[in-house]
Amino acid sequence: MLTAITMAALLASQTAPEPATQAAPAQAQDPVAVDDIMIDGRSLTDRSREFVSEIAAPANNRNLATWHDALCIGAVNMGTVHGQAMVDRVSDVARELGLRPGAPGCEPNVIIVMSTDARSMASELVERRLRTFLPNWTGASQGRAELDAFIQTDRPVRWWHISIPVDAATGDPAVRLPGDDGPRVVNKRMGATRLRSPLRDDMRKVFVIIDVDDVANVTFDQLADYVAFLVMAQTDPEADTSGYDTILNLFSGAPQPGLTEWDRAYLQALYRTDTTQSTPNRHGSNVGRALARDIAGQIRQDERNTPAEPAAAPDQ
Repeated sequence: MLTAITMAALLASQTAPEPATQAAPAQAQDPVAVDDIMIDGRSLTDRSREFVSEIAAPANNRNLATWHDALCIGAVNMGTVHGQAMVDRVSDVARELGLRPGAPGCEPNVIIVMSTDARSMASELVERRLRTFLPNWTGASQGRAELDAFIQTDRPVRWWHISIPVDAATGDPAVRLPGDDGPRVVNKRMGATRLRSPLRDDMRKVFVIIDVDDVANVTFDQLADYVAFLVMAQTDPEADTSGYDTILNLFSGAPQPGLTEWDRAYLQALYRTDTTQSTPNRHGSNVGRALARDIAGQIRQDERNTPAEPAAAPDQ
């Protein structure tokens, strides 16, 4: 079981100076050190595009993949209560994106594992099922170097995504799979141009391994939201997200209590944007623009919902 440990903030006391016994001549005050102030002059669109560029980790030379078919979530080594809570939370986030989580008894294509030795667990899984992690079709995953990093990392949570290019019109695989007798034929659907492809990238399987000892300082709800984000989006474990209000800062920087407005806007933008772009750069740019629009809309909504300050009473 996970134990949620909340940390209390410690405030250092300061001693006030003794009052002067007589008036002192006016002197220039000593300079006072203040915390650094960072001013971000980038536009919201620029920040959004840079966020997408920073965290996105699609398969090599492919667009970002998303879930289209029903995803089936399995939790391992968590106990009944926590395992069901994890499945329920990831399922809730999936439904917010218009997805259909699988019914009990489905075959999991999202495997979330809790382990006391996550590195050994990852190493054993890869050794036993190398072709699951590195399928022999184009556009399945990142490369061997990234898989080695997945095994060797000391992060509290590690993850690995597997995707597949499909015919955007039919959803059929657009690559030859093991056991296929002949080549796949992709329909050249109407509307495919130099700006759009007849293909899209679908998520096929996700592995998430959690080191139980390394997540003891976060709550279960925080952890479940963190995992839900990773299940829904191919995310770079090396991304620097310190300048953004995101659940991805859970184990570094400023941790969040759960998915933030920025996180939800990013996932909505990812799943709403046309994934049949001709190049990954174009796709990522479109996701960034959609994210900026969603954040700007949320800011306007918050401003409308904020009550106006009451007028000051006239002097009597």
